[in-house]
Amino acid sequence: MAKKVFVVGTFDTKGRELAHVAGLVADQGLEVVQVDLSTSPGHRSGADVTPAEVAACHPEGTGAVMTGDRGTAVAGMAAAFEAFVATRADIGAMISLGGSGGTALAAPGMRALPVGVPKLIVSTLASG
Repeated sequence: MAKKVFVVGTFDTKGRELAHVAGLVADQGLEVVQVDLSTSPGHRSGADVTPAEVAACHPEGTGAVMTGDRGTAVAGMAAAFEAFVATRADIGAMISLGGSGGTALAAPGMRALPVGVPKLIVSTLASG
C-alpha cells in the first residue's frame, strides 16, 4: 500500500489554508488525503475524509462527537480521530493547521502514529 501525506484540520474555519498546503504537497508528487475534523453541523468541505467518517470511529459512535456543544464535540472528535488513525495503514506523514481547537483535535491522532512517521502541527498556540 502506498503511503500518503494526510493534511488534517477543521475545514470549516481553515479550509482555504488546508487546501493550499495540500496543493503544495501534491505539487511535490506526493499523494494527499485531506481529513476534515470540523464539528460544525451541516458543514461540507469536499475533503477526502469527512467529519462523519472520522466521528464514526469514536468508540461510542457518532453521537459522542456531534453533540452540539463545542467542548464535548472537540473532545469527542479528538478521540474519534485517534481511533481513525489506528485504522489506517497508509499514513506516511501528517500535517495539521489550526488554532486551539484544531490543535487539540489533531494532536491525539498524531501521538498515536508510530515513532518515525513525520508529523507537523502548525498552530496559533505556543504550547498547551
